[in-house]
Amino acid sequence: MAIYLPFLLIDFLILARHNRQKLENPPWVFLLAFILGFAVASPFLIKAVPAYLDNIKRGMFTGGLDEHKSAVLLTRIIPLEIISLALIPAFSIFIFSKKYKGHLLDRVSLLISSWIMIPAFSTQSFMIGLYTDYYRLLYFLVFPVITFLALLIDHSFSFFASKIAKVFELLKINFDAAIVHSAFTIIILVLSIFNVFPFFAVANTEFDVAKFYDVVSTSDFDAINWILLNTPKEAVFVSQHDYGWWISGFGHRRTLSATEPQFLIVPHEFQAATVAKSILETNFIIKNGLIEIWEDGYVERYNPILMVKPEWAPSSIPVLFLNDSEVTVFYQCGEGQFIVDASQLHVKSVELKRNENMTCIIITRENKHLVFKRSVNVFKGSNFAMLNFSFAVVDCSVKVEYLRLIIHGDGELISCGESFGFLNRWDYLCGQIIPLNKFPKVGVLTSESPKCFELLYDVGGLQSVDVAVAVGGFKTESTDLRYVQKLFLNMTFSPFNKGLNLSPPINVFDYRDVIREWNISFIAFKRKDYPVKRFLNDPLFKLVFINDNIAIFKVSGMGA
Repeated sequence: MAIYLPFLLIDFLILARHNRQKLENPPWVFLLAFILGFAVASPFLIKAVPAYLDNIKRGMFTGGLDEHKSAVLLTRIIPLEIISLALIPAFSIFIFSKKYKGHLLDRVSLLISSWIMIPAFSTQSFMIGLYTDYYRLLYFLVFPVITFLALLIDHSFSFFASKIAKVFELLKINFDAAIVHSAFTIIILVLSIFNVFPFFAVANTEFDVAKFYDVVSTSDFDAINWILLNTPKEAVFVSQHDYGWWISGFGHRRTLSATEPQFLIVPHEFQAATVAKSILETNFIIKNGLIEIWEDGYVERYNPILMVKPEWAPSSIPVLFLNDSEVTVFYQCGEGQFIVDASQLHVKSVELKRNENMTCIIITRENKHLVFKRSVNVFKGSNFAMLNFSFAVVDCSVKVEYLRLIIHGDGELISCGESFGFLNRWDYLCGQIIPLNKFPKVGVLTSESPKCFELLYDVGGLQSVDVAVAVGGFKTESTDLRYVQKLFLNMTFSPFNKGLNLSPPINVFDYRDVIREWNISFIAFKRKDYPVKRFLNDPLFKLVFINDNIAIFKVSGMGA
């Protein structure tokens, strides 16, 4: 419609200016075609148009959702320099029209030129405050560009055929230019069949794009058949973007798909996509407007991970993280010496406590010798979270000798007084580590990316250990080393200096609460994209189907 209506308007203006009405192909025929097309599509339009208008009021296309707007601007912008190339076929069509039809402007040339220009320059609609996935608009260019290329190739064949015929004429040899033209045409058709000259993409890429939308593997489809036969029709699934639509379409089950925000249009899709993405990626997310903490709970990954969101980025960027598999305790029991990682201890409980100014996640693990508690405390208005690691012995024969922590980060290693951390020069972000109640022996395990600090605490044979570490993330205006060290020094003296009155409330994602709220029944995902172990270790989930590609977990209980 965006192409047809301007074309119809220009056609009427040309006729009015020249004061002529021709019987052949009058604009009224096009108007009648438009009316008939509208009538055929009216059952769909009656339902779709009100829905679209309602969604536009909520921010669809107009940047009403900041996350969608920033994601589109960061990842889906097409440079104007590239789009300007569309002017070549758009204006060349008029030259062909003049040569072959005798008119520079006619209905056909106007229609094809509009068909190229409008989608091409609609990709720059962000300049007027309209936001969508601009790459999708390029699909409309394929047919008119192919038409232009066909005209260009045909014209080139005619040109060379006539030149060759003139050469033979000078040699006084009878030769028909049409034969050369036909020969060229046959050659290019044969070469096109074998994709010798890929105009838009090489063969492998073309097949990959086609398969992405309409080809599903045998393993994927076996999982869908299992869903059809073994799950109730009212079941709610969570899945990833490129598998969720198969569950929804062929499995006939309501599905929350983890789609990236730049690919969404309708406002209500964003919340469902955010829920699905969060459930698939982690158990808990805590945001206080300055930092973001992810905690995996039952698997030794992201225990926790600390992130900061720059203004230009659609999502937060990791600054530093720990793993329970790299929290190691060295202890003595009787005459025996033991070394155990926290991940080897059985998870006894996962608790989340919160109030207006603080949110805390507590993971309790144990074996026959030790009880280990790790907590992360996020405070309102603070760039720092507090990590606590505590070990208590089960009986008096156990004595803890050493506690070792390994903290990972990406960036240049920074050391300043009693604190240390990382400087991400590319993103202008810093991650800082401040030991609080005890100062460990600090070592650098690797200077390669990602970099690691080792914190080794000499406990001295105690039967209980309590270690506190402040970990923080913040933006920096400069990556100058002296400037960053000064920032670190200021933070060291008051890491938990909180601006409570002006700070936004703490936002908490608890996967257990979200599963209850959305009545989620199953989690289905591709094994190569998400770890099976994370759900397998969690008593909330039960593995009900698995093959070489797909795993499906059922929500089996709502215990903590």
